Amino acid sequence: VAPCPVNDDATAPTASLTNTAVRGPRGQTLGGTSYALAQMKDQQGDAGIAFVNSGAGWASFTAPLGTMFADGTRLSTVYAENNSVKIARYDPSLTSWSYADAGIIVTDPVLFSTDTASDPLPIGVGSPTNATVVVARTSKSGDIRAFINPRNTTTWNAMGGLGSNGATDRVIEARTGITANYPGSGYTTFSSVSGRLRVIVYGDVNNSTDMWSSGVAGFDTVYHADALWSVASLNGQLVIKVIPYGTFTPTVFSGPQVGGVLNNDPSCTADFPEMAFVNEKVFVAWAEQCGSNPWKMYFRMLK
Repeated sequence: VAPCPVNDDATAPTASLTNTAVRGPRGQTLGGTSYALAQMKDQQGDAGIAFVNSGAGWASFTAPLGTMFADGTRLSTVYAENNSVKIARYDPSLTSWSYADAGIIVTDPVLFSTDTASDPLPIGVGSPTNATVVVARTSKSGDIRAFINPRNTTTWNAMGGLGSNGATDRVIEARTGITANYPGSGYTTFSSVSGRLRVIVYGDVNNSTDMWSSGVAGFDTVYHADALWSVASLNGQLVIKVIPYGTFTPTVFSGPQVGGVLNNDPSCTADFPEMAFVNEKVFVAWAEQCGSNPWKMYFRMLK
């Protein structure tokens, strides 16, 4: 695997991925620097693989023990260790992660065990002025839990509305965030083995629904302009649904192809989408494969 080159970067570092698929949020920006997490370090022996680009081209970056996120002022990692979910910051002056000062979010040897048969997946998101939220798939049951830390405190509070997803429908992937009207509400979306993509909003709304009930592979969710936006690979077709704040009915956002599909070629398979908003514009990036040909990366600005 290698990050996408830019015009003035003829070469880029490469690394070999191991068995587990790329998961968790993959791209972060902080202070004009871009970070890419190509593979998350986990209990099964997958090595962490990351890259960084500060404007002079891509270079290898010290991968954290878990997933990465940026909150506008700091780069952080959330990870599982010693039957706990922990958070640590990146120290630019030392070019390393400050694990010695790591904070413990929760300790639970049943829910967040860390033996080689365990596969916890913690994911974080933060605001430079509000709070940090961590959502974590449990190690073996595949349930989902969430925790919130008000800005500049050491207290982590478990959030309601999340719990068992059923032993036969394990959580695969998750995204979480804080809405613009925090502390009123936040959100978590997660996909399951059955292909369901579910969204839960907690706080002053406390509601949940299925974005799609089946067929979902890769997905991403962001909050923008008082609405939740989810993009998903639905049986190989890339589609978007939106939930405006104050309602809880997902509606299809019309893409350029028939049925609102975003694919470059609707006859090909699209997956691994990422979504962002820049200057009120919707941007989506994804990978697409036609037959047995190599995967290609595509990028659309939608509005």
